[in-house]
Amino acid sequence: MTKFSTYIKRMFRFVIKGESKTYVRIDSVKQGDLLLNKNIVITGASSGIGYAIARKCLLENGNVLCVARNSDKLIKAVETLKAETKSDKIKYLNWDIADISMYKEKCHQAVGILGGRIDCLVNSAGITSPLNIENCTPDLWDEIFDINLKGLFFETSEFVKHFINQGTGGNIVMIASQAGLNAQTRPYALSKAALIHLSNGLAKELITYNIRVNTIAPGPTVSEMCVVAPDGNLQGDGRGKRIFLPEEIAETALFLLSNTSRCITGEVITCNNGNSIRTDAFS
Repeated sequence: MTKFSTYIKRMFRFVIKGESKTYVRIDSVKQGDLLLNKNIVITGASSGIGYAIARKCLLENGNVLCVARNSDKLIKAVETLKAETKSDKIKYLNWDIADISMYKEKCHQAVGILGGRIDCLVNSAGITSPLNIENCTPDLWDEIFDINLKGLFFETSEFVKHFINQGTGGNIVMIASQAGLNAQTRPYALSKAALIHLSNGLAKELITYNIRVNTIAPGPTVSEMCVVAPDGNLQGDGRGKRIFLPEEIAETALFLLSNTSRCITGEVITCNNGNSIRTDAFS
């Protein structure tokens, strides 16, 4: 199409519909205030990636509700986060999301603790196992899926209802895994593949409510599930040849939780230094 024909089309559109206007507010990074006044719920916040995300949110002035199933460990993590960040914008809620009999009550409590409004939800709680189809038991299958998918599904559904009812939109960040993008028979990988599919479906269904849903798929990351000292040797397998730090995942989560990523939804961001790049495609 020539420039002339483009101008003619624009002219007719203007005559018929009038001047078309689109307004966009650009949010840029202002260190220390990126999450100012945002109320954020983080599951699995007592350790690993969830803990690192909570720490980053506090440093960026967010109001954080840390959720975990182990009460003692959760309280200890919250006290440490207070000391590390010098922030008092942190609260906690003991909640085993695998217990779906409690998801409505616990979600209601979370909303109340944060003053009636939730802006962001980070689903970081999860468990792993190396067992696959050869040696997995039904009990292990149930344990993995109850936490990684079933509990998360119903917990998220309740927060989605709250987002819709409060009428101000919302923001959900799922922590999946590169395992969910690979061909595997491990129940852990299958649960993360289903989580990625769920995230994309939610993004499609909720966009009209101004609710964003994005997924982070980390490679092997220093945590209780990957027993490597954060200040030790991080050499690992895969194309990246290393294990990743939870703080690296937290930086990506921060971007997705902030308004600087307002135009992004339905994305799966792999934080694994290229481990998931396809090399077997047809030439």
